[in-house]
Amino acid sequence: MEENHGKPWTASAQAGEAAQPAVAAAIRQNGELMQRFGIAGTPGVIWKDNQGKVQVKGGMPRLAVLPAITGLPEQKNDDKALDKFRWRRG
Repeated sequence: MEENHGKPWTASAQAGEAAQPAVAAAIRQNGELMQRFGIAGTPGVIWKDNQGKVQVKGGMPRLAVLPAITGLPEQKNDDKALDKFRWRRG
């Protein structure tokens, strides 16, 4: 889809719902789950915080909050492409 963005595209017969019913069902279930949590697009993140409360974030979280969400240590990353996900000071 990314390569064909904005161009006419037709799925192959092997990619259709009839050819892959389990995949189609999983995609449908994921879409329903996203709707229940109010997530309209990707990424969407659902997690339990330290108090056990379910939290929902539609869209990309700021990089500084990823350790709290994932429970993993912060990772240094100076990739300029990620600047829009960093906290802005000023």
